[in-house]
Amino acid sequence: MSYANRASFMEPRRVVEPLAWAGHIPFAFWLVEVLRPKCIVELGTHTGNSFCAFAQAVEAFEIDAKVFAVDHWQGDEHAGAYSKDVFAELSQYIETLYPQIASMVRSSFDEALPEFADKSIDLLHIDGMHTYEAVRQDFLAWLPKVASNGIVLFHDTAVTERNFGVGAFLKELSADYQVFDFHHSHGLGVVAIGAVPQALAPLFNNLSDSDGLDAATVFEMLGNGVLTRAHADRFSTHSDVRICRPGPAQENPKMRERLDLIANFFHRQNELRSSYRSPFVATEQAYDLLVARILSSGYFSPRFYASQLGSTDLSDRELCRHYLSLGEKEGRLPSHRFNPSYYAEANPDVASSRYGLLEHFVLLGRLEGRHGVGEDSQVIDAAKLSAHSQSQMKAQIPEDTIGAGEPIELAFEQLSNEMSRAQDQLTQAREQLEQTRQSEQAAKDALENTSQRLRAIENSRLWRMTAGLRAVIHKMRGN
Repeated sequence: MSYANRASFMEPRRVVEPLAWAGHIPFAFWLVEVLRPKCIVELGTHTGNSFCAFAQAVEAFEIDAKVFAVDHWQGDEHAGAYSKDVFAELSQYIETLYPQIASMVRSSFDEALPEFADKSIDLLHIDGMHTYEAVRQDFLAWLPKVASNGIVLFHDTAVTERNFGVGAFLKELSADYQVFDFHHSHGLGVVAIGAVPQALAPLFNNLSDSDGLDAATVFEMLGNGVLTRAHADRFSTHSDVRICRPGPAQENPKMRERLDLIANFFHRQNELRSSYRSPFVATEQAYDLLVARILSSGYFSPRFYASQLGSTDLSDRELCRHYLSLGEKEGRLPSHRFNPSYYAEANPDVASSRYGLLEHFVLLGRLEGRHGVGEDSQVIDAAKLSAHSQSQMKAQIPEDTIGAGEPIELAFEQLSNEMSRAQDQLTQAREQLEQTRQSEQAAKDALENTSQRLRAIENSRLWRMTAGLRAVIHKMRGN
């Protein structure tokens, strides 16, 4: 079982303001894929980030399920009043993309209760009024509708101001139910009603997955990636630096041109910050997942690699990071099962690409039928290796059944593509940085020239005024 599977990496179709729930979309995709619920009900939908994520996952994984959103779309004390356009826009979106999957029930939560049979809801998401009393009432009212092995989600468990009490209620529930609580994106509580579904047992038991990753780390990183892209998209769409120019500048074409140059400099600085920050964050998060994937592949042996370095003080992750950043360039072997020199010689297309050699082999090369060692390579007697090395050598490719049973490598192929694009963006960002520095120097030169001209004008005015005063004084003395 893996938290970082194709479902987690699926690109959300809809990410709109407000973004409070957007950081949980990767978990929503993963949860729907592993739980495969027949009926999903959401209490409190607003603009629909979570509702649409559930619907997208149901469609993507071909689950025979219905998704319902219950909301009066009027707003409340915490969310504020809703615009009339919110319901109309979301309704049109749902009717266009998910007419057979999703339904919007425009009513209060209590009024919608009779629409659902007891024990019929497999996944219930409560995101209405957030006071302790309100969320407790919603839970108790809808609990009979939840299946015996159903799951209930509570948003905003990490918020305590403005009389929010979801976190306090979740803590209270933990005495009677199995609970898992995400702390990012305002918090999301996950509660198992009755027996925990087998697919979710590692989550509720705080166990790492087959890649050695814990759920909180994976879904926070992936959620932050969704938020980073959303913020970058909104910045590029709405950011506009405007400088109000005084009258004299508007009347002076040269001064206006210089002010335009300065304004353009600051605008490009803002664009650069956006384009540079996003790929860096995405690459760093993806790198952590890449390290975990390589460690679980069986083609990197921490003990074998540590013996080459002559160091036993580094953790497995640190050893893997060392190999990826330095060891491969130094010609070191990651294990007996992969020879980077052979792989580079046998695959010149990979050697000239942006991929690392072991990275490419683990994520893509094996699927393409490429070999990590030559046929004439020395055969190593597994009996002579340590138990740890044997387990590393015998490790098979973890299969994470996704829909039709596609392997997890598909998710990491997408991850590798994301990393490649991020590296391209970083290169472009560096080029833009150099251009911005040149623009900054040009702007400084323009400011200096303008200052010199202003000083010259002031000096000229002062000289004329002084000359005039001298003439007046001379005339007065003559009289």
